[in-house]
Amino acid sequence: DGPAVSAEVSGDTVIIRWDSVTGTPEGFPNRAITIVGYQVLVDPFQVTLPATNNEVTLPREFVQSLASGDHPFEVLAIEAGGNQTITEGSFATH
Repeated sequence: DGPAVSAEVSGDTVIIRWDSVTGTPEGFPNRAITIVGYQVLVDPFQVTLPATNNEVTLPREFVQSLASGDHPFEVLAIEAGGNQTITEGSFATH
């Protein structure tokens, strides 16, 4: 199942958060999964984190380089077998 995502913006600070992926999507076979990491993409910034992480704070310098407006981001959940799910969100800068 894809991670539920959110973003918090406060001045030059952007924190992207997600819920841990613990199961398969509705309608798929119910089987155990092991998430080994999450990848966060805010073009061109990207970072891969271990499965124990559920948030990332974007570097201040990167946030300052963004134009005002909406910015999409993606969070990928990476399963031990190589499968991935992705959820998109967005945040706005001023």
